[in-house]
Amino acid sequence: MRKSLKIIIPASVLLAVIAAVFVVRYVKSDNDFEFREGEYRWELDYFGKDKYSELHEEISDADKAELMSLYDEVDRAFSFVCKTDEEAKAEFGDYLYVYAADHTIADHETHKLRLLTGKVDGDEAVLWFSYLSRVYSAGGELLCSSGSENNPCKVRLEAEKRDGKWVVTDRMEHP
Repeated sequence: MRKSLKIIIPASVLLAVIAAVFVVRYVKSDNDFEFREGEYRWELDYFGKDKYSELHEEISDADKAELMSLYDEVDRAFSFVCKTDEEAKAEFGDYLYVYAADHTIADHETHKLRLLTGKVDGDEAVLWFSYLSRVYSAGGELLCSSGSENNPCKVRLEAEKRDGKWVVTDRMEHP
């Protein structure tokens, strides 16, 4: 009996360890997610797994060509320097006005945009981009900034095509 226990106990422990490794390594729960460079857990928590996983889909050439007018409008919003939110909202609507440089003493801005991915489905589309931006006074004083080279802000836009033009209908960006 003692001899068989010396074999059974180590064998049972070994089987338990193998089973644990298998479960941890090969059985993925809904909370598991393969992060890529530059991705963070808080982003997944904010956007949700379904939306955030869109970032792993490569944009097709056709969708990219279709969405370039919307991407150019985003770039134009970043380049817009104004004194009030109302000016920017009148120019860009309820979802893109927030990217205009709205500061009473703003003189110029710099920004860097990067198209991450997008998808067109008929008259509806999703566009993901990242950015960093800086707003300066006439004297060169930094008034405000968003994002950094190591951690640019990520944005998910939803848009509808109306009268041949993409109109943003929703925006998600971590506050």
